[in-house]
Amino acid sequence: MDTTFILIRHAQAEDVIGKPDLHRALTGKGLLQVRMLRPKLAGLVKKAVLGVHSTAIRSIQTMQWLTGGNNNFQYLAHLGLYSADQEQLKAIIADLHLDAQTKKIKTVLIIGHNPAFSQFAAEVSNFAVQDLGTCEGIVFKVSSSPKGESIQFKYLNSL
Repeated sequence: MDTTFILIRHAQAEDVIGKPDLHRALTGKGLLQVRMLRPKLAGLVKKAVLGVHSTAIRSIQTMQWLTGGNNNFQYLAHLGLYSADQEQLKAIIADLHLDAQTKKIKTVLIIGHNPAFSQFAAEVSNFAVQDLGTCEGIVFKVSSSPKGESIQFKYLNSL
């Protein structure tokens, strides 16, 4: 069974000297970016959804604003998403796919960070997507062999 993944880079965050990176909140422009993306996301999210985000405030806020009021979401803060490189991100996605299969979850929304998100998007899209700006993302399917020993990624479109 396939799992649809929606991978989105967090919305624009404040840049305050001396503020720890994990504590940077969304700016007014970031909130506007989320409001503009939300209608596109609504069409993709129709069944039970797992929402996975990094522990950075800007990722948590992006997830909250994108999914607010949708009772179909189960949420998970993933410690590894904040600092994951491209290979670690692939491993996280593979694990989430297998977990989704077990729980019969059809769609996984992931909110996180560059550079890993842009690098992964470029690879999966065959370089149709070069760089993910803030609050931009891709939609792709993940499938696995019956015993889960191999995972395939198939790019569908960008957001």
